[in-house]
Formats: sequence, C-alpha cells, structure tokens
Amino acid sequence: MNPDLVRFVLSYLDGVDLIKLDNTILESYLYNPVIWKGIIVYNVEVAIKFPIEILFCDRNITDAEIPSGLKELYLGNNKNITDAGISSTLEELYLCGNTIITDAGIPSGLKELHLGRNQNITDAGIPSGLKILRLGWHNNNITDAEIPSGLKKLHLGNNQNITDAGIPSGLKILHLGWHNTNITNAGIPSGLKTLILGHNKNITDTGIPSGLKELNLGWNNQNITDAGIPSGLEVLFIRSNTNITNAGIPSTLKKLYIGYNENITNAGIPSGLKELHLGWNNQNITDAGIPSGLETLNLGRNQNITDVGIPSGLKTLDIGSNQNITDAGIPSGLKTLYHGCNSNLTDASFLPD
Repeated sequence: MNPDLVRFVLSYLDGVDLIKLDNTILESYLYNPVIWKGIIVYNVEVAIKFPIEILFCDRNITDAEIPSGLKELYLGNNKNITDAGISSTLEELYLCGNTIITDAGIPSGLKELHLGRNQNITDAGIPSGLKILRLGWHNNNITDAEIPSGLKKLHLGNNQNITDAGIPSGLKILHLGWHNTNITNAGIPSGLKTLILGHNKNITDTGIPSGLKELNLGWNNQNITDAGIPSGLEVLFIRSNTNITNAGIPSTLKKLYIGYNENITNAGIPSGLKELHLGWNNQNITDAGIPSGLETLNLGRNQNITDVGIPSGLKTLDIGSNQNITDAGIPSGLKTLYHGCNSNLTDASFLPD
C-alpha cells in the first residue's frame, strides 16, 4: 500500500462528520470499531484520494465517480455501482452489500474476489487466475466446476454447492464456512497451512494436515481430539470444542484462544506463547499460567488473574469482565487497553509512560 495515501472518513457517528485525515493511514474494517488517537470510531467508510489506488465507497458514489486505474474496490453498502463502473485494472474486488454487479463486471485479471451478498455471480464470472475467493454471506451459484486450480485462499461462506472435488490441491488457507456440509477429510489439501472448520461437523483428526500452522476448530465440530492437533501448530482457536486437553497443546504455539473449553489449565499454556485469549468458561488459568513473554492478553471472563499475572512487557490488554486488575497491574509500556467491565481502573491506567 502506498504510504502517501490520504484517506477521508466519509461516514459519521451520531450524525456528525468525524475526522479528516491528512497524510495519515487509517486502517479499518467496515462496520467494526476502529481506535484512532484514542477515539473509538464506529461504522466508518473510507474513501481514498491523491493518489487513488484503493476506494472504499460510500452509499452515494456512482459509476461516473469511479476513477480509472483503480487497484482495489470495496463497495460497502453501495447499490449504485454497476458493471460499467468496475475498472478493468482492478486486482481486488469486495462486492459487500452490492447486489447489482454481474459476471460481465468481473475483470479477467482479478486476483481477489469477495462476493458478499451478491448472488448474481456464476461460475462464468470467476477469473481463472484468481488467488483469493470468498463466496459470501448468501448461498450463491458457484460450483466445483469453476474454482480456479491456482487458488491459494478459499472461504466457502454460505455456499452449499462446493464439494471435495472443488477444493484445489495447492490451497494454503481454507475456511469451511457456515452451512457447507459437503467437505470431508478427503477434501482437505495435505499442504494446507490454515484451516478454519466453521460449522463443519465432518472433519476428524485424520483430516488435519500434519504441516498445518493455524487451526480454528469452529463452533460445531466435536470430532477433533488431542491426537488431531499438529505438533508444529502456531495458532489454535479451540472455540466450543470440549475434547482438547493440555496434552493437545503444542509447545510451538504462539497464539491460543481457549474459547468455551474448560479443560486447559496452567500446565497447558506454552511458555513461548505471545497471544492468549482466556475465553468464556475457563476458570482454571491463574497468574502462574501467564507466560512472562506474552504480548497480548484477553482475560475474557476469567476472574483468577490479578495484577501479579500481568507481564511487564505486555502490549495489548483486554480486561474483559475481570474485576481484579487495578492501576498497579497496567504495564507502563502498554499500547492498547480495553477496560471492559472493570470498575477499579482510574485515569492513571490510561496514561502509561
């Protein structure tokens, strides 16, 4: 991304225009909170000018206002843009809430496509050279037939058509989506690096590639046990899986999200962990289980952690519903603090050195 891009916040909070950013990059995801200079900004939509390489459309932008030479286009909730407004130079297209674009508007040289809520796109609209494909929030028309063989990242979204036969063998990142029940162990590529099970209930231990680096067990899959966790895994989201125990936590892990699992104890927390989310039901972790080199800590609903357990080098702290943390537990070098429901903190906590 060009560091000289200037982005202007176009939308508003409580009816008031927010911020004009001069020579500043504001990285954001639409409809998620963004913290900028201590201000929490909601529902931002961003447009970019001088030079224009990326455009986050507001609702009113029309075809005539789409510049030529555009590389990335995020349509947001814009429903004015038609096929005629899509630049042939586009490399990334996020249809989001736009339901107007058809196959004819998809550039042949596109590298990344997110279908969003659009249900017009068919197999004929999928470029053969696509590298990243997200099939969107609604069941759509895409089938196995036109999934590009060179695809590296696939998010099935709500698509219910894709089967094992449609999963490219060279895929590196696979999100099984929310309602697809077709994918089985046979459809998981052996060279996969990231696997997000979503709501898939078919995958078992034998379907988890041994070289996987990131595994998200999703919400409904209770088939995965300690035996299915690769020894070299670096990121693990346990979510609602209740089978994983300390024995299944690899020592190589860098990020651990415990979720609703109540089995993990202090002994299961790797000493080299950098990011830890304690989740919602786990009350086993105490101060003794927090690694000293941790950089990000989300306490969730854990009520055991006290000031003593907060590492001095921590960069990001989300206190969640924990009521034990006081000003004394806030590291001086902390960069990001979410105080949650904690009522002990004073202004001093928000003014680290």
